[in-house]
Amino acid sequence: MNTVDALIQPLASEAPFRVAESTRVLTPALLIDRDRVQHNIATTLHLPGGDANRWRPHVKTAKLGYTMRTLVDAGVRQFKCGALSIFI
Repeated sequence: MNTVDALIQPLASEAPFRVAESTRVLTPALLIDRDRVQHNIATTLHLPGGDANRWRPHVKTAKLGYTMRTLVDAGVRQFKCGALSIFI
């Protein structure tokens, strides 16, 4: 089993995400599972040997303030973005 398969395998067996008192959530709503976000960041950082300088997450993917702060707290300092758009 390769490294990626070993990291993903435990996630496949977890129970589906459930919201307590979901009938009280006003929709539309954005719900963030903080434990899952932190787990995913730690797992991704493990792939380049824990070196945060080797990972450049896409800004559009991590554009939420919470996610960006969590990435920075984990040591990520470099981000990438899409193609340059020039308007004339």
